[in-house]
Amino acid sequence: AKATFQSLPAELRKAAVDAVLEKPGRGISGYLAAIDEVIEDAAWSELKGPLALRLHEAAPQPDQYPALLAWAAQMPEREDTMDLYRVAVRSFVTREPEQARAWILGMEPGWKQQNSLAAYVQTALAARNDEAGAQWAYDQITDPVFKAEAQDFYRFHEERKQQR
Repeated sequence: AKATFQSLPAELRKAAVDAVLEKPGRGISGYLAAIDEVIEDAAWSELKGPLALRLHEAAPQPDQYPALLAWAAQMPEREDTMDLYRVAVRSFVTREPEQARAWILGMEPGWKQQNSLAAYVQTALAARNDEAGAQWAYDQITDPVFKAEAQDFYRFHEERKQQR
């Protein structure tokens, strides 16, 4: 998909990217390539939320995890991509927690590993009610930004438990 976008004349390229971003379909690679086309644009601040939501709504399946994880590994490490990164890894971390633990432990220390740990806390609490798994990930978060995010996930979890 990336090569296809790049082979198009500029006026067609923008229209093709916009069409894929609007209706990604089932093939995740085209959508990811389209995001790559706009992630450095001036309009990114307006696009980042809706595009992350569409990626979440796509509900990636296990056969798409390798493409998502490889794409996420190349994502620029910026505050404005933090949520998109977490959405990209969330399905894998939710549905394959043991594999996700090994994957996280094998990552280079840094932004992506810390964000992946925060995603693990989020999904362990919200999707699996796995407080022990959440604690495993939480204990490894050293970055104050991701630690605060994880604390918010715990707070939401406690509020949800009290509402039951």
